[in-house]
Amino acid sequence: MMAPSSLFFFLGGIVVLIILLIIVAVCWKVVKPAGMMRLVSQSRRRPASPDFFSGNLRTISYFDFKTLKRATKNFHPDNLLGRGGFGPVYKVSKLDTSN
Repeated sequence: MMAPSSLFFFLGGIVVLIILLIIVAVCWKVVKPAGMMRLVSQSRRRPASPDFFSGNLRTISYFDFKTLKRATKNFHPDNLLGRGGFGPVYKVSKLDTSN
């Protein structure tokens, strides 16, 4: 026979599973499967600029420090958009690639 605490944990898990199944069934009824697939497949992102990324990793453009420094106005704090996992992200005002 199970201990009272493990029985409580087991029954709680079953109740949570039943509640999740009911929520999924209601969502499935409200949003038809074709509509759900359309919502999932829609992308709200804009495509990357074709000038800098063509979709092929071998053609990614690389910029030297001097060009980036000039394009971000010497990494001015007004051009700081945020910080990511790889460091700060800056807004570029004008990128001159005619070197």
